[in-house]
Order: sequence, then C-alpha cells, then structure tokens
Amino acid sequence: MEEQKVSRPRVTFFQPRVNQVLVLFSLFNGSEVAVKRFLPKSHLSTVIIRDNTSVQRIQEIKVNHLEETRIKTSHFYEHLKKKFMSDQQKKISRWKKESDKFGKILELINQRTKNLVIASASLTMRKSQEGSQKTIPKKEATVMFEK
Repeated sequence: MEEQKVSRPRVTFFQPRVNQVLVLFSLFNGSEVAVKRFLPKSHLSTVIIRDNTSVQRIQEIKVNHLEETRIKTSHFYEHLKKKFMSDQQKKISRWKKESDKFGKILELINQRTKNLVIASASLTMRKSQEGSQKTIPKKEATVMFEK
C-alpha cells in the first residue's frame, strides 16, 4: 500500500502596502461619504438602516396620533364638564324660581288662613258676647269690636 500524500492548501499572507495611508474617520464628525466607506459593501446595511428609519417614522406617527387623541379627549372632557356644570346651574336657578313662586303662594295661603281664623274667632266671640250681654245695644257692640 502506498501512502498517498494529502496536499494541504497553503495560506500566504501578503505584506501591506507601505505607501497606503490609513485614514481614520470618526463616525460622529465625518461626512456620509466617509461613513459609507466603512460600511460593508452589501445592501443589507442599507436595508437595515432604511428599515430602522421607517420603523422610527412609524413610531413618531403613532406617538403624534396618540398625543392628538389625548389632547382631543382632554378638550372633550373639559367641554362636557362645563356643559354639565352649566346644566346644573340652570336646574338650580329654575328650582329656586319655582321654590320662590310656591313660597309666595304658600305665604298668601297662610295669611288667608290666619285672616279666616281671626275672622271666625271674632265672629264666635261676638256671638258668645251677644248671648251673654243682651243689655248692650247692637250699635255699641259693633263700635266696640271695630276698635
């Protein structure tokens, strides 16, 4: 049996070019051209960056929409609160007017009742006095009651 020689691949390292100047750019201070120089050549990075920007834009739109909805809801709440308070004030003023009206009617009824009680009491008093004092003429008795 013969031994077969397995050939292994040879790895060779080339020496860097001496005349090439290494320029370092800061990602924060460099222009877009300089930044693109350090990015990989594939389109995956641009896809990721565009996807991130689109997701960020969608999030901004959602946040703006939520903020607008919150503002509209707070304005609507304030409107309903003012409307409720004005309705309650109208009810209270209407009830007060009705209470005053019925209060005046009750006062009139009360005065009339008092007048009727006084009149009936004086009438009964007259009748009782007339029955006990038959000697006093009617003319003098009426003068006495009118005073």
